[in-house]
Amino acid sequence: MGIQVDGDIDSGPVIFGVGFAATIVSIGTHAALGNIRSADDQFNTINAFGFPFQSSNTKSYLFGQLPIADAFIAWSLCGNLMTELTALPFRTPFHLLSLFFIFYGLGSYSFIQQKKRMPAGKAFQKDKR
Repeated sequence: MGIQVDGDIDSGPVIFGVGFAATIVSIGTHAALGNIRSADDQFNTINAFGFPFQSSNTKSYLFGQLPIADAFIAWSLCGNLMTELTALPFRTPFHLLSLFFIFYGLGSYSFIQQKKRMPAGKAFQKDKR
């Protein structure tokens, strides 16, 4: 704390104190140490924010655009897990609610920007042709 140094290239970005590679790898660490609840929580977090896509024989995260993330997730799940981790069914409602707020925010921003460009009183003037 309190010093500014360059990050290790293997750690990936640390945003708001969260290292994404460390979060992914922690699944296997928690499971190996017998802390299945934490492993399950981390797995569900990754499934909530990773936008997983599953076909008949593959599963990818982040729309398949970041293969290294898929590799880290697969690696973290390959250890001696004593139980199978299950993604909770909240993913679809979570993503739909997230999209609602994104579109609501974009719509509000667009409305405000359009109002700023319109001269005062212009919306209420009648056409004098």
